[in-house]
Amino acid sequence: MDEITFSIFNHGQPAFAALRGVLAQFETQEKVRVRLEVIPWGLGWQKLMEVALYRVGPAVSEMGSTWTADFVRMDALAAHDGTVAVPWTVDPHVIFYRRDLLEKAGVDEAGAFATPEAFEATLARLQAAGEAIPLAIATKTSRVTVHNMASWVWGAGGDFLSADGATVTFDQPAAMNGMAAYFRLGRFLGPEARQLEDFESDSLFWQGRAAVTVSGYWMLGMPPEMLEKMGVARLPGVPFVGGQNLVVWKYVRNREPADKLVKFLAESDAALALFPHFGLPARESGWQQPQFESNPMYKVLYDSWKSGRSFSNSPLWGLVEKRLVDVVSTVWTEVFKSPNKPIDAILEANFANLASRLGLPKV
Repeated sequence: MDEITFSIFNHGQPAFAALRGVLAQFETQEKVRVRLEVIPWGLGWQKLMEVALYRVGPAVSEMGSTWTADFVRMDALAAHDGTVAVPWTVDPHVIFYRRDLLEKAGVDEAGAFATPEAFEATLARLQAAGEAIPLAIATKTSRVTVHNMASWVWGAGGDFLSADGATVTFDQPAAMNGMAAYFRLGRFLGPEARQLEDFESDSLFWQGRAAVTVSGYWMLGMPPEMLEKMGVARLPGVPFVGGQNLVVWKYVRNREPADKLVKFLAESDAALALFPHFGLPARESGWQQPQFESNPMYKVLYDSWKSGRSFSNSPLWGLVEKRLVDVVSTVWTEVFKSPNKPIDAILEANFANLASRLGLPKV
């Protein structure tokens, strides 16, 4: 019997239990034994980069969709049915809010987050009603900070790169206007909600200490008593959609077992048992399950997936995103340190400067 290693991120014990059940069916059907390698989320990029550089490790890996282009440029991935990355799950970013707190503040849920202006007005009402943490979002150095900001940039008609991916555009007026609207939300981040990692901002909302957050599908795993108080809304602008791909490493000599595993996990009915433990379905057919169709909160996630987008697949994007991640964190620090300083001045000093430092073509 062939044996291959499949690396996954740490999605928790319920996810592992579901995956083991699915892999047992695969092993029986294909006569291929699968050994799991679990990678902590915080070490994901480092571990996968080591695999690419040293060409030792798993045959198949779960890989973040926004990471994949970098590994393609390294020529580290093998093609599977004409593509080097098979979409496995999607993760549209949405707004989670406390319905009871909006009601207390006199805010109508229906249009509370429909536009950036409405989002801001809702947070102001929550703050005026005495909420210490109207909003909790990630502000520390993390790709998530750029993911969240993207909705405001795209919604304002801006972008980070030109349509052909050849020039930088994040320093242009439309993009800067979107970023200004996003960073104006800083005044609704109470002292406890500043300088947070994404899991820390999730935790504040999970504990009932924050009224609103921006996050993903895993928040629907909250205890029933919290779910009863929670609402879900589409982000203003254009939602960011991330997710996970399945990839086969190019150094793998015996490709057939690896290709079989990817096909099974991405296309078989048996693999539907993995949703939503590992994410949300990347195919329409995956959404036609009772747990999705019976829960109206999932409809918001579905609609956000269908109307959202991800980043450019330009060869420039990996470099640009890495620099943006650092600058976004720097801007948040300045916003908190100098609350009376005009946002536009902070953005001009940081993002326009970054565009110049990159030395790339600009519009």
